[in-house]
Amino acid sequence: MRLPRPATLWRAISIDLWKLLLLTAAVVVAVGAFALALRPVAEGRIGPEDAARFMLFGLLPMLQYALPFAAGFAATLVYHRLAGDNEILAAHAGGISHRALLIPAGGAGLVLSVVLFALSDTAIPRLLRSMEELLTQDAVRLIITPIRRGESIQFGQRVQVHADDVASPPRDPTSGDTASERYVLTGALAVELDDQGRVVREAAARTAYIWIHRTDPTSPQASDSLGIQRGGGTTVVLRLQDATSRDKEPGVRAVDDSTIVYRVPNFFSDDPKFLSWRELNQTERRPESMNWIDRPRRTLAALLDERAVVAAISEALAQRGRAEFTDPSGRAITLRAARVGDLDPAKGWALQPTAPRSDVGGPASIEVLTDLGAGRARTQRARRAYLAAPADDASPPGTIALRLEEVSTIGAGSAPLPLPAESPAPAGSPPTQTAGQLREWSMTGLAPSLARHNTGDDWSVPALLARAEREADPADARIARAAAELRRQTASLHREILSKKHERLAASVACLVMVLCGAVMALRLRDSLPLAVYLWSFLPALGTLLSISGGQRLTHQYGSAGLALLWGGVAALALYTLAEFRRLARH
Repeated sequence: MRLPRPATLWRAISIDLWKLLLLTAAVVVAVGAFALALRPVAEGRIGPEDAARFMLFGLLPMLQYALPFAAGFAATLVYHRLAGDNEILAAHAGGISHRALLIPAGGAGLVLSVVLFALSDTAIPRLLRSMEELLTQDAVRLIITPIRRGESIQFGQRVQVHADDVASPPRDPTSGDTASERYVLTGALAVELDDQGRVVREAAARTAYIWIHRTDPTSPQASDSLGIQRGGGTTVVLRLQDATSRDKEPGVRAVDDSTIVYRVPNFFSDDPKFLSWRELNQTERRPESMNWIDRPRRTLAALLDERAVVAAISEALAQRGRAEFTDPSGRAITLRAARVGDLDPAKGWALQPTAPRSDVGGPASIEVLTDLGAGRARTQRARRAYLAAPADDASPPGTIALRLEEVSTIGAGSAPLPLPAESPAPAGSPPTQTAGQLREWSMTGLAPSLARHNTGDDWSVPALLARAEREADPADARIARAAAELRRQTASLHREILSKKHERLAASVACLVMVLCGAVMALRLRDSLPLAVYLWSFLPALGTLLSISGGQRLTHQYGSAGLALLWGGVAALALYTLAEFRRLARH
C-alpha cells in the first residue's frame, strides 16, 4: 500500500525552516554590511552621510556568503529539534522515509541556489559596481578630503601635490556651469617623481586652483579651453599660479603657470566581477572593452602607427625643413630639424639638428616653437631630440611623442611639470626668462598635421595581433614586446572570465549541498548538542567555500586545471553528505 505524501509535515518543516533561515540571513547580512562600511568610514573614504548608502549597497552582495551558511544553520536547528522531540522517529515509524523527510530541505536549497545564481549574475555585480563607484569616483573625497587632512594627493603615477589649506569659494550664479566645482589651495607644492620615487622636478606656488568637472556620458566629445575632454567621467584641473619651478639640475629655476589636467580613472569598469554572464560573453568576444586590455592594445596600435607618422614627419622635414603639430590642448607646435635619422630602440627615432641660424648663432640644434596664444610664443632648443610612439597609452592613436635633451628655453620660461599619462598637455605660460638648461623635456600627444595613419581604435585585438605579426621588424623589438604583452593580458582575461563563471555556478550548487548536509547531520547526531551538530556541517561547508575561492584564483592564473580544485570542494561536500545519509538510512 502506497502511503500518502506527508504534506502537513512538509509544510510545518518548511515554515520553520524558512522563518529561521530568513531571520539568520537578515542578522548575518546586517552585521556583515555594517562591518564592511567600518573601514571606509574610518579611512575617510566615505562620510557618515554615505555610510548608510554603502551599507544598503552591500546587503545583497553579502547574501552571496550569508545565504549558504544561514541555510545550513537553519536546517541544522530545525531538523535537530524535530529529531530531539522524537517527531522524526514517529514519522519514520509511520512509514515516512528519511529521504521524504529531507524534501523540504532539498526544496529550500534548490530555491536558494537559483536565487543565489540570479543575484550573482545580475544584482550583485551592479551593486558591487555602485559600492566601488561610491569609494573611488567621488573626486571631492579623492582629492579635497586628503588635502584637508594634511595628506598629499597623487595625479597619475608620478606627480604628487601637497597644500597647506583648501577652501571652496562661492559659486558664481551667472556662470551657468553646474558641472564644475572650484577650490583654492594655499601653499601648494607639486613634485614629479621618477620610477625609483626620487624627485625629478618640483614647483611651488602660494595660490593654486582646482576645478573638478563632471561630464555627462551622453554628451558629444569636445574639448574646452582647459583641455577637458568631455564625453563622460570626472576631470580634475590643477593650476599653479605664478609657480616657482626647479629642475633636479642645480640652478635651473623659472616662474610660470603650471597646469595639470587629470582624468579620474574609471576603476569599477575594468574587473570581470562587475559583469553579468551576458556581459562576460561579450567581453570574451571584445576584450578591448576592459580598460586594462585597451591600454596595451592602444600601445601596440601606437607602435604600429609610429612608422607611418614618422614617415610623414620625415617627408615634411625634407621638403620644408619643418613639421607642424597640434598638441592635446589645441596649440600649434612647429618642429625645425634637418631630417629623421636612425631608430634608437631605447629612445626612438633620432632627429638630426639643423645648422645654426645666422641670427641666433651657437651650435646646431633642434628647435621647437610653441604658440601660446595672445601673441606669446615659447622657443626651445635642444642638442638632441627623438620621436617615438607616446609612452602613455592614453594618448590618441596616431599621435607622436617628442623627447628633447639639453633644452634651453627662450621667451616663456621652463616648461611646466609633465602631466600624468591620463592628461593632455598643459595650458600656456606667461612670458619670462629661463636661467640654465633642462636636461630633458618630453611632449606627448602631438598630432602631425599631414600624417595619414590608421587610428587603431577600429582594430580588434585579434586583428591587431595579426597586423603586428605581419609588420614585425626584427631590428625593432618594441612591437614584439607590445604584442606579447597584449597576448598575455588577453589570455589572463579569458582565464579570469572562465574562473568567474564557474565560481558563480559552484557557489550556487554548494548552497544546495550545504542545506542538505546540515539536515542530514542533525538527524545523524540527534543526541548531540545543536552547536556541535552544526560544527560537523559548518567546517566542511567552510572548506568548500575556501576550495571554490582558491580554485577561482588558480583557474585565473593557470587556466582550466584550477577547475579541479574549484569543483573538488563541492564534490567532496556532496560525497560527505551522501555517506552520512547512507549511515543514517541504515538505522
